[in-house]
Amino acid sequence: MYEVGTLGVLSSPAYMDRLNHPSPWTAKMMPSYRGMRRGLCEIVARAGHGLGGFGLLLRFGVEADSQALLCDWLAAEVMPALPAQTGLVSTMLLRAGLQADLTVEQRIRGQDATVDWALLVTGFAVSQVEALATGALSASAMEWHGARGVASSTYQLVHCLGDRDHGSA
Repeated sequence: MYEVGTLGVLSSPAYMDRLNHPSPWTAKMMPSYRGMRRGLCEIVARAGHGLGGFGLLLRFGVEADSQALLCDWLAAEVMPALPAQTGLVSTMLLRAGLQADLTVEQRIRGQDATVDWALLVTGFAVSQVEALATGALSASAMEWHGARGVASSTYQLVHCLGDRDHGSA
C-alpha cells in the first residue's frame, strides 16, 4: 500500500515512467506475481492513528443507491468505535478514485484487477483483527448495509517507510 498526497501523483509522468521502465529486478520478479489488485483510491473516512502490525482488508462493491447507507454506517457508527477496542488502532474507508493505466509492468505480470471500495482495519492483536471478518465486519454484516461481493484478507506489516524515509543513500 502506498499513500500519496494527491491521486494525481499516480498518473504523473514521473510515476508512469517508472511503471513503464521497470528495473531489471522488477522485470524479473513481475511474472511471479499472481492475482495482483491495484486500486487507486481516495480516503473517504478514517479513524484512529497510525498503523498496527496486522491488517484486515475488506474489498467490496456497492450499488449506487446503497452508497450513502453503507458509508454512513461505516463512517459514523463502525469506524469511530474500532480504534477504542483492545488490540485495534486504526481504520480507513477507501473508494476508487482513478482507473489505473495499463503499463509495461502490468503487461509483464498480467493486467491488474481493480478495487472499487475497501475498508482497512489495523491493530497489534492479530486475533482481534481477524475476529472482525467473522463478527462486526463479516460479509453478511457488510451486505446487510449495502456492500456486494465482499472479500476479506488479513495481512502482517513487515516494513513501513514514512515520507521522510526516502532520502538519498
